[in-house]
Amino acid sequence: MALDRGTLVFLVSLAAQAERFDESVGYMTTVVTDFEPILTDDERVLLAISFKNILDARRTASRSMRAMEATFDDKSVQHAVDYRLKIEAEAIAQCETLVRLLDTRLISHEPVESPSMIFYLKIRGDNYRYMAELQAGDARKASAAQALASYEKAFALASTTL
Repeated sequence: MALDRGTLVFLVSLAAQAERFDESVGYMTTVVTDFEPILTDDERVLLAISFKNILDARRTASRSMRAMEATFDDKSVQHAVDYRLKIEAEAIAQCETLVRLLDTRLISHEPVESPSMIFYLKIRGDNYRYMAELQAGDARKASAAQALASYEKAFALASTTL
């Protein structure tokens, strides 16, 4: 049985309160992909919170693993590095999912000068910044450039419309 939008939004909130962030993201992704992609203020906040919570846990885990790697002997350090890279890949995948939702479903359906557009561009910038934090080399530079471009566009819109 398919759930209606209101039920899904309720489940997003419920899952977030229960700290089941993967489920919260899953429900919110369904709201964005299966229904009209114009979100209410509350839905936009739930979108941001759902993804932020799941990313914060992985970003914190990555930082902890980096700190612990220095304490391991040569034999164990590679296992720790591999585990950290797995955590970072999960975080990057979540960022990419949100950016894809923003680019394909949300930003394209908003009036350019709306507060929602500014909100989405800021979140887009945040997620590219999170990716840059976890990446290296050219991928890091590309993500940092995307973050900066999103922030600059959000700032320019905010400066002229708010």
